[in-house]
Amino acid sequence: MKMLSKEIVKIVAENHLLEFGKTTSLEVKNDLRDKGFYAVQSDVSSYLDTIAYEESWRYVDNGKFRVYHLDADMDRLLSKFLMNLPDSEGERCSDR
Repeated sequence: MKMLSKEIVKIVAENHLLEFGKTTSLEVKNDLRDKGFYAVQSDVSSYLDTIAYEESWRYVDNGKFRVYHLDADMDRLLSKFLMNLPDSEGERCSDR
């Protein structure tokens, strides 16, 4: 079984944020386990708290868990970037 690290937690969480726009420690933990890592909820939560602070991720605490989101500026930058990617015909998505 692979050992957990802050870096791998960050990579998995960032993938969730980019794909789904949000993530939780439960989702990250489950994904890590699926990838063969030894992951317990308390460790993943602790890493995510540190990463969120360092990366300025926003979160909403609903009393049971935190739902993490990218910083609002990052959301806008990512949307702008994605809209300017060319499609298969070479046109930018924003030109359609």
